[in-house]
Amino acid sequence: MDWQSERDKLLADTLAFVEGVSAASPPLVPSAPVVQNRTPEPERSDIDIRREMQERLSAFRNRQRLQAIERDVFYEQAMQRIRAVTEQWA
Repeated sequence: MDWQSERDKLLADTLAFVEGVSAASPPLVPSAPVVQNRTPEPERSDIDIRREMQERLSAFRNRQRLQAIERDVFYEQAMQRIRAVTEQWA
């Protein structure tokens, strides 16, 4: 048997299987869409949105500054340890 006839047989078997499963199972009935009971957000003015953006940006900048300080401190401590070891071997 060549590969083309094997492929055709496999496709026929697969199609028969799918048709058999489809006939045995009940048809799918689409369910009604789920509606979430959410309260609508109140209208926000441009000033409120701008204030929130500024607060978030300020918090982000503060976090970046803190991370930079922590990074510098870690670097200095690591370099002190490295210098201590290299001086010991010098």
